Amino acid sequence: MKTRLLIFSFLGIVFSFLVLRQADSKLQNGKTEFGIISFELAKSAVNSNAIINYWKKNNTLNVAAFSLGFDYLFMLFYALFLALWVKLVKDKLHNKFLSTLASIAIVFFITAALSDAVENYFLLKIIFDSAASEINALIAFYAASLKFVLLGVGLIYTLVVWITRKFVVF
Repeated sequence: MKTRLLIFSFLGIVFSFLVLRQADSKLQNGKTEFGIISFELAKSAVNSNAIINYWKKNNTLNVAAFSLGFDYLFMLFYALFLALWVKLVKDKLHNKFLSTLASIAIVFFITAALSDAVENYFLLKIIFDSAASEINALIAFYAASLKFVLLGVGLIYTLVVWITRKFVVF
């Protein structure tokens, strides 16, 4: 059952990533500074509004809204896959310290997805309000930053355990 769920969530990640990548390429229209990640990390109303105005000028604001909405499905898949993957690895660990770190990594992945959801809520709020407020841009920035840090730390842990499992008795 766990293996099927792992495969299903992995396929969901691949499908969602392809859809989101296609949407982002339409948003960028050749200028990477106007992609969705730039919007996530805009940090200020001025920067957010510049990106929104670019999307309006190129008639892609609806693509941005779709991308942020569709991203909720991606969050579900990546949180499920990463948490389940680490749980499967954790079940084979005999080292209490590494097992505890695995539990922390699982919490990081779930918290990252929740941060992603908060970030998208405030980004959608900016889009639907047709102008960014400073507080919405800041909340989105900090939620996105937290998401990236948590995913990075969790993935580093997962890779280290996966790579060293052949060399260290767990």
